[in-house]
Amino acid sequence: MKLKLSLFTLILSVFFISCKKNSNDTPTIDDLALLKQKVLGNWITTGAIIEYYDASEKLANTVDQSGTSEQTWEYFDNNSVNSYDNRGKRTYTYSFSKLNNVNYISITNNPTETYNINIENNKMTWSVEGPYKNDPAYATAKQIFYFSRK
Repeated sequence: MKLKLSLFTLILSVFFISCKKNSNDTPTIDDLALLKQKVLGNWITTGAIIEYYDASEKLANTVDQSGTSEQTWEYFDNNSVNSYDNRGKRTYTYSFSKLNNVNYISITNNPTETYNINIENNKMTWSVEGPYKNDPAYATAKQIFYFSRK
């Protein structure tokens, strides 16, 4: 009986451990049409930061670029998006792609800018990361934009 109970406990433990979700997983949407449906409508930019990393990939500096001007975005089903801020209205096109289980949004802005996109609970973030050559103290930089549904 002890052997059966021990075996049952072992199997149950393996089941729970194997089903545990990794907390570092970024939620992705497999269907890009569904991603588009989640983006459609109005969004407000609520923040923007740049994180600077040194050569050991340690966060070295964070700069808040949120500013004081409010920017809103209006996404349409025809893949156009209007941006409104103190400079007026600007119109762009957008598209989605997916690579290695990561969702991307591309905004045609001469040149086209592509960001990792995440949407969860009426909050959206765009991020882009790459080498940083303007200051030798930093190896890479990551720019992050935060949005809330209007």
